[in-house]
Order: sequence, then C-alpha cells, then structure tokens
Amino acid sequence: FMSHLMGCLFHMLIDDSNTDNWLYNYDPEVFYQDNVSRYIVAMYWAIITISTMGYGDVLPVTHMERLYTSFVAVVGTIVFAYG
Repeated sequence: FMSHLMGCLFHMLIDDSNTDNWLYNYDPEVFYQDNVSRYIVAMYWAIITISTMGYGDVLPVTHMERLYTSFVAVVGTIVFAYG
C-alpha cells in the first residue's frame, strides 16, 4: 500500500504542460504514453526509493520532486527501522 501511495503522489507532481519533470527526464516516450505505463514507472521509483536501494535511473528534476523524494526516503528508513 505504501508504494502505491508514494508512487501515485510522485506521479501527481507531474505538470503535463511542462517537460521539466522526472518522468520526461527518465523517458520522453513514457511521458506521452497511457497512465498505466506512467504508473508502472512511478511504482518502480517508489519501491526502489522506499527500500533505500536507489538505483538512480529515475531522478527528481524540480525542487518539489527533490523534497518529496527526500521525504519518501526518510519514511522508508523509518518503516524499515521500526516496522
């Protein structure tokens, strides 16, 4: 559930009228695809970030995305430390 929530919120940070975001930076083709493809990438990012593996292939671009990514990393650390 946590990965779904974090992935959906990360996807909501995207401004479709602007290409200055994490999804376009990751893969411009996925940016223009359907919501299922975009959801899969967002879920992948959430699982990798929450588990603190952080491969570095999906990167935050804007300051809001960086703040949110930092928040998710801290939440993931707390969940694994106390969960």
